[in-house]
Amino acid sequence: MAYQLDDLLNKLSALERARPLLTQSTPPTIGTPPTIGTPPTIGTPPSMGDNREDHEESEGSWNPRVSVWLEGRVMSRNFEYRTLTTSRSLQGGISYTSAWLPGVGVSGAVSLTPHVSLEADYAQYHFTTTQIIYNLFDQNDLRPLSGEQRVGSVSLAVGHVMKAKGKSHRVSASLGWSMSQHKITSNNEYNGFNAHTALFQVAGQLTLRERQSWIELKARLNPIVSLGESVRELGASAESVGFGFELGIARRATSGLTIKLAFSLDDLTHSPSGVGRGGREGSEASDQLSQVKLALGWVGGG
Repeated sequence: MAYQLDDLLNKLSALERARPLLTQSTPPTIGTPPTIGTPPTIGTPPSMGDNREDHEESEGSWNPRVSVWLEGRVMSRNFEYRTLTTSRSLQGGISYTSAWLPGVGVSGAVSLTPHVSLEADYAQYHFTTTQIIYNLFDQNDLRPLSGEQRVGSVSLAVGHVMKAKGKSHRVSASLGWSMSQHKITSNNEYNGFNAHTALFQVAGQLTLRERQSWIELKARLNPIVSLGESVRELGASAESVGFGFELGIARRATSGLTIKLAFSLDDLTHSPSGVGRGGREGSEASDQLSQVKLALGWVGGG
């Protein structure tokens, strides 16, 4: 009996010693799965507004590097020359009229920098013009004469792009040289002139659709005009000034092929003084040239 009691006490003591171990050796927990962190931010996609601004910036910097035009033109020209009552020849004056005569032209521009470009223009016409010689006493004398008109210019333009409502508009100012030459079959009354002028021009390009269609407006001033020896057709010398404007609309395809329709008007005004060829003394003269241009060309992207 005593043996059984001792054996029972020994078992209880062993159980008591093992109890703290059981308490500490709790079954291992699998544990809370590690928190999956917030996935790394790739970046907030740009808003539509940002895309539009970037698009406008890229379009606004577009500057055609090269443009080349072949033009079919029609011209209407009016020349009026009045003489003083003391003139020993051409008493009264003379007039030339020619209405909407066909001609051809070429023009082009090359960008030297995004803001600076070199521009050139040339056109010529061959025609028969009607010479009206004023007669103070009898009916005016009408005479058909063969003639030739040439016009051209070379200028350096500085431009700036402005953006408004998602469209890029351009303004520029040009400084250069121009010429207007009128030759007529040799006759006693008037043999034409050769005018060389300084050229100052301001221009605007109003975009209708980016890179595809636009309106062009140009205004020019010719503050210095030299007629050379041809001034003798008006008098001994002459003070001259010219001005003009041009309005056009252009449509460009993705390939760069472009069509343009434009109207221009140029006017040279002369104030002669002194005695010219044949004893003529001029009081005033004006030469007005109107042109309609239909141009086919290529406008390269920039």
